[in-house]
Amino acid sequence: MSDGSFVHLHLHTEYSLLDGVAKIKPLLEKIKSLGMNSCAITDHGVMYGAYEFWSYAKEIGVKPILGCEIYVAERTRFDKTTGVDNKRYHLTLFAKNFEGYRNLLKIVSLAHTEGFYYKPRADRELLEKYGKGVIALSGCLASNFNRYLADGKRDKAIEWIQFLKKKHRACIYRSPKNGIKESHDLIPEQISVAKELDIPVVATCDTHYLEREDHKIQEIAWCISDGRKLNDPERRRYGSTEFYIKSPKEMYELFSDYPEAVENTQKIADMVEEYGIEFTRVQPRFDSKLNESETRERLKKHAYFGAEKRYQTISPELKERIDYELQVIHEKGYDDYFLVVEDYINWAREQGILVGPGRGSGAGSVVAYCLGITNLDPLKWDLIFERFLNPERMSPPDFDIDFQDDRRDELFEYMSKKYGRDNTSFIGTFGRLKTKAAIRDVARVMGIDLSIADKLSKMVIVKFGRVHSIKMMRTEVTEFDQIIRSDSSLEELAGYVTKLENLARHVSTHACGYLVTPTPITDYVPVQLETKGGQNIISQIEGHNLEPLGLMKFDFLGLSNLTVIAKTIKQIKYTSKKILNIDKIPLDDEKTFKLFQDGNTTGVFQFESDGMKKYLRDLKPTEIEDLIFLNAAYRPGPMKYIPNYIDRKQGREQVTYPDDSLQEVLKTTYGFAIYQEQVMNIAVVFAGYSQGEADMLRRAMGKKKPEVMAKEKEKFLAGAAKNGHSKKVAEEVFAYLEPFADYGFNRSHSACYSLIAYQTAYLKANYPLEFLAGLMETDINSSDKLIRDLKEASHMGITVLAPDINKSFYSFSIEGQNIRFGLGGIKGGGEKCMKRIVEERIEQGEYKDIIDLVSRVGSKTLGRKDLECLIKVGALDQFGNRKQLLEYIPYVIETVGRNEKNSVGGQGSLFGETVEKHEDYQIALPNISPETDREKLTWERELLGAFISAHPLERYSQFYATGDVIRLSNAKSYEEGRTIRMLCIINTIKVIYTKKDNKPMAFLELEDIDGKTEAVVFNGIFEQVRLRIKEGESIIAVGKVSLRNGDFSIIIDDLIDLEDFNPSHEMTISIIEESDKNKLVQLKEVIKNNPGNFRLKIIYGTRFDRKELVRSIEPKPEVLKIIEKYKLNA
Repeated sequence: MSDGSFVHLHLHTEYSLLDGVAKIKPLLEKIKSLGMNSCAITDHGVMYGAYEFWSYAKEIGVKPILGCEIYVAERTRFDKTTGVDNKRYHLTLFAKNFEGYRNLLKIVSLAHTEGFYYKPRADRELLEKYGKGVIALSGCLASNFNRYLADGKRDKAIEWIQFLKKKHRACIYRSPKNGIKESHDLIPEQISVAKELDIPVVATCDTHYLEREDHKIQEIAWCISDGRKLNDPERRRYGSTEFYIKSPKEMYELFSDYPEAVENTQKIADMVEEYGIEFTRVQPRFDSKLNESETRERLKKHAYFGAEKRYQTISPELKERIDYELQVIHEKGYDDYFLVVEDYINWAREQGILVGPGRGSGAGSVVAYCLGITNLDPLKWDLIFERFLNPERMSPPDFDIDFQDDRRDELFEYMSKKYGRDNTSFIGTFGRLKTKAAIRDVARVMGIDLSIADKLSKMVIVKFGRVHSIKMMRTEVTEFDQIIRSDSSLEELAGYVTKLENLARHVSTHACGYLVTPTPITDYVPVQLETKGGQNIISQIEGHNLEPLGLMKFDFLGLSNLTVIAKTIKQIKYTSKKILNIDKIPLDDEKTFKLFQDGNTTGVFQFESDGMKKYLRDLKPTEIEDLIFLNAAYRPGPMKYIPNYIDRKQGREQVTYPDDSLQEVLKTTYGFAIYQEQVMNIAVVFAGYSQGEADMLRRAMGKKKPEVMAKEKEKFLAGAAKNGHSKKVAEEVFAYLEPFADYGFNRSHSACYSLIAYQTAYLKANYPLEFLAGLMETDINSSDKLIRDLKEASHMGITVLAPDINKSFYSFSIEGQNIRFGLGGIKGGGEKCMKRIVEERIEQGEYKDIIDLVSRVGSKTLGRKDLECLIKVGALDQFGNRKQLLEYIPYVIETVGRNEKNSVGGQGSLFGETVEKHEDYQIALPNISPETDREKLTWERELLGAFISAHPLERYSQFYATGDVIRLSNAKSYEEGRTIRMLCIINTIKVIYTKKDNKPMAFLELEDIDGKTEAVVFNGIFEQVRLRIKEGESIIAVGKVSLRNGDFSIIIDDLIDLEDFNPSHEMTISIIEESDKNKLVQLKEVIKNNPGNFRLKIIYGTRFDRKELVRSIEPKPEVLKIIEKYKLNA
């Protein structure tokens, strides 16, 4: 050991989750720069950072020591008595060798899954059972050892250390000189015990941050975690600034009275063996009874069996492709993986769970298609296997499979039962303090005006899903930098955010990742229970680190659109007794393509946005290939080629190619390379690459490393020359490919999702009622989506009827040409109660009145709250007005309750009482005025999530017809800064006060007939309009469009009361283009039957012989709905 060496053995990183702010890479780089050859990681109760720490330490030549500062239970890990077992202690452990590492995984995991009580707690039993290969330090001030010493219980302290010494290689942790008196006072006792027991003493630093000045960063992180401010006297704070990465020189100075404590850290580090934690391949066995050869044959048998079903005839070309894929799959060791995926997908289908056709590059495998894993023929759609599984690179296959989202949990249950609960888990992921949130959080902690923080936060650029750092924002956005420069406190904030951004903040469950291993997962990685009281097991290692560790993950994605399809099929079966197989529908249905051509794609997967609808109307797709193109191209980058694609498809622009040899590769996209597979095929056709080499080229282009690109270009030019192409043309083609690497899209993915889009569109075009019912049932818990669905129903001429206890089923149902709202959609109504209402009605017939309803369902099942909800949404309107029925509830509950009590076991007759007959306890409903329209609509919105019977703004349809106000859906297409006028309801109001001058401003949620938007009223305007800002009020909002960070909102200039608004009283329509005689007759009748004072100018005749006439009408909503179709825009 060289003089002056020291190793940090007690060190916290960001993975102590806001109780440590040291990020692993800069931490290890700091360790390296200070000349230390080893370093430990000992986060609080977790091993989240173990792999990241281990791999980067190995990369830069620092010996990693993997450990954890665990919590030890006061009694056992199973004891969880309030006031007793929330007391716990700290203990620092780390692994001496691989056996110790695996034992540490067990201790940490079981502390979570068995011992969690406020914190994950281990106990003596775990420490004894899994002690081999584990080194223990006595622990910090919060340890058993030091708490016993501080409390004068020296015997207990000695007994604990003797236990650790017996089961582990134990060392006494000598308290550092960190400015904390209680810690310093224990040093003599610590040394005394160490000498008495002949146990080495080690010097530690209990590091939580990198530099001394970072103590403020840690305290801000605590404030963020605890919801406090820096000026809060009750907040957590250090009694010292000493918990930073100290150099060996500093440690020798601190422990000058006991230098061997510093030297011992290096001795311990030298005791730790070099070991790896990566595994060659960890995947579940499909059938543990089969050996490798038998598993290979099983996969081949399954593949060819499926091929005969899929293709009927196995051509030589097909056989060659299947054999090639099977060979690659086997050589890379994934026979079991394919069989496992095939098994759970087949199981899902057998249970009636809808499975998507595939997603991502997995759809390029013919073997996967034959096994039923995917449902899109790679040969028909020209998809590439090597894009999924490249024999020339090491990355494993990764099938992303979509399931209907309301039944996805059944898959997890199946996997857990089949492979064992200990061998399966969900995957953990970390929520991080991104720049936007960091600005807001630090501003709150510092007490900075939140309106300024909000402005800065909204300015932060998010590009291709990547958030700009605060440093990038200051460099690239002058306004952002100027705001920060304007105030020293904002400069201070920027400095803190720079250090905190992207810090791990909390752990959660990955949306779709699932881990399956052949033996318990804790043989490979640590696990824990999901947060917030969940019972699912999750890995402590993030998904992106599982692959390099050698573990295989499975992705089970929930897709609501598949749920829509499944529920629509159920509706079709119920209404027409027809069982529709969505995988067998024709792919050239005229109605379906007409729907796409008209842009009527609300509710259609991937094609719902206004921009997409416009391109659909321009393109007028005639085949699924068009949908695949639009799906891939409708994103930043390739979007600029959409107009040219449309012009080329429709013959207005000549189709050109970079080289004539590439015509076959680019013909489906009219000369544009949109797909990653096209980039690969160009390399194959033009430069003689294999598909595997072409995939490597695609990946190299995406990474944009100059040295790699230079080699690839040299290889590409050489290959092109061999194929007879000139250097000039070859360089032009290579240059043509480079930009596509930025945004080239996976054709396999686009094809799969375009098929789902076509399927949803097919259902909407051919079964509109059933589709809308399925869509609304799926969207029932999303108010915004339900509002959209109701608007679409109105657009399609479908009426949605309110809930009715004698008509509604639990789910949405079809009633003639209408859709009936389901009882299950009533918010606040119990599921058991609503289902029982329907069951009883089916069994015994319709309900006669409210008492009959409660009597038959039972007052214990149908309680007061359920009854109130049913009345307020109109489900009992046939029995009286809603206010009458609400007033009647106490009598109903009392009468039915009394009758139920008397009828139990015939008790009433024993004491001379009789059970009343239904007609005996009828009394007249109270004489109360009915509810107002406003009350009715308010209740509907509150309990159904949307206005059902009417929209409160519909009475003002005239304002829309005349152009006096604009719809939100149209306003969203306007440019930044444009002034608009909107008729809307004020849903919510949040008033805040500016820090600078303590003046009020407000944030509003506005809702118009199309949807909702945010609005801000700055303090100058607020004083002028504050009396008109009332929750629930209808108002005319005048303001400017804001598109900050791509989010639409309105900056309010004025609010106008409706009684003060003077609308126009005329509009002009043109019927020149209308050729449908029935529609013209309908228009004539509507005008004739609704006379009034509103002036309607009608343009008719031909384009060359225009005539006009004027009529006066009453601008009722139902009248304007018909007339508006012919409106002439100014």
